[in-house]
Amino acid sequence: AWALAAPAVVFDDAASYRALARSLAEGRGYASAAGPTAYWTPGWPAWMSLLYRLGAGDRGVALASALLGALTVGLAWALARAVASRETARLAAAACALTPSLVLLPSTLLSENLALPLVALAALVLVRASRVRDFALFGLAVAAATWVRESCAAFAIAGVALAWASGSWRTRVARSAAVALAFALALAPWVLRNREAMGRATLT
Repeated sequence: AWALAAPAVVFDDAASYRALARSLAEGRGYASAAGPTAYWTPGWPAWMSLLYRLGAGDRGVALASALLGALTVGLAWALARAVASRETARLAAAACALTPSLVLLPSTLLSENLALPLVALAALVLVRASRVRDFALFGLAVAAATWVRESCAAFAIAGVALAWASGSWRTRVARSAAVALAFALALAPWVLRNREAMGRATLT
């Protein structure tokens, strides 16, 4: 309801995200006025550009972000339920839904709108992980979040730590390698693009 009623708030990073999204939507590539950039990972501007191409303006992005917020609430419930009681899960979902900063977030056009549900999804995969492929899925989920916000890369450390928490030596190595390999492969296209466009292989 807030996303529908409130005007989109565009300032600081949000203005840059919007400019990059429009550049993508208009076929000019991932570039600022000064040329190709790697200052921000491209996941959020790419998501915005998809909505712009579909004819949605800033209000459409805000509405889509509100739906992502609802997804985050559901993931908060599932994550809490995976480690605690049903009542605790309800409280976690309610706290997520009623936190003022999260209520206001959709109107800001900031990358946290997409990063939060992706991080919550990664956390849910991690707490349920037992097999090697589960840890690989976690690596992919963290990489997806990192495409949106580079700081999310730190969550990969949690996966490696949990991979070593139990099991035989071989199992621990296999789990850790699954996280690292899936994470690295999923981010490789962006790193390679930066080497070509920016002259250095880097996330940002």
